[in-house]
Amino acid sequence: MRNPLCISALLLVAGCGGVVTLASDQTVGNVAVDASSVYWTDYTDGATTIRRVPIAGGTPTTVYSGPVTYIAADRANLYWIAPDAVMKLPSGGGAPVQLATARYGIRLALDGSDVFWSDVDGVHKVDANGASTTLFAGTVYLTALSASGGSVFFLKQAACPPCGFDIVKVSAQGGAPVTLFTETQAGFPDALGVDASSVYWGNENRGTLSKVSVAGGPAATLFASDSKGGVQYTIGGIAADATGVYSGVSGFRGRGRLIRITPPFGAATLADDQLGPGSVVLDDENVYWSTAGSQNVDDEHPRIVRGTICKLHK
Repeated sequence: MRNPLCISALLLVAGCGGVVTLASDQTVGNVAVDASSVYWTDYTDGATTIRRVPIAGGTPTTVYSGPVTYIAADRANLYWIAPDAVMKLPSGGGAPVQLATARYGIRLALDGSDVFWSDVDGVHKVDANGASTTLFAGTVYLTALSASGGSVFFLKQAACPPCGFDIVKVSAQGGAPVTLFTETQAGFPDALGVDASSVYWGNENRGTLSKVSVAGGPAATLFASDSKGGVQYTIGGIAADATGVYSGVSGFRGRGRLIRITPPFGAATLADDQLGPGSVVLDDENVYWSTAGSQNVDDEHPRIVRGTICKLHK
């Protein structure tokens, strides 16, 4: 919920207490949150681990060591995808459980008791009974996957012409894929997010964040870093709920910011001067994100700055 002390007549001022750094000196992959902890993949010194820290702050601990490409969480469980398996670990502790076999899984998405993943051969689902199903067979953009409202959303290469990429929806119960919109702007898709009403995606060329209804229809551009293009921007991650659309946007040398888009007010910067803002996740109270850090902060003072896990009240 929004903090009522942060609301003025015309503007929502997020945070009020400022950005909280939950962990630093990390080599971060992506971030997930459950009812009590924030999790992230860490690649420090070439070893892959999943680490966590309490939402309220504390000392980070390692909960798993081994190959991991992506993590996700609900209020009770942590999930991850390794190169050949989809795994689950109860938040309260216990042994990891393999839910399904993957070929080379890349992304996870959760919706209720269903777990979805993208792979080199398409998009798949495992349900609460352990039954695995292929929902889409074919080549997809492996790094863009989201799920909500009984459907899974992903991106695939569009036919030429017009080329570009398709934003696609498939029911979790199976059936024919539905193309919601074909994006024909030049550039590569960076991220995908969804809420109850819309699907959101990023495009690296202009640093744009766009949306289309989950039922399909015309698209709208919500944010553009560069109206002309020509400089490579990155949309590090997208998360959305009733309070707005949150994303990490970065440009030259990875310098960027965390933004919130609240129609009709537009985009507001929540945290500036972020080095490589990446994965973004939400719970009822806060927004959490990672920064990748940088190996060359500026020309005069080249140095390595490691990544962080940050929190801000909505």
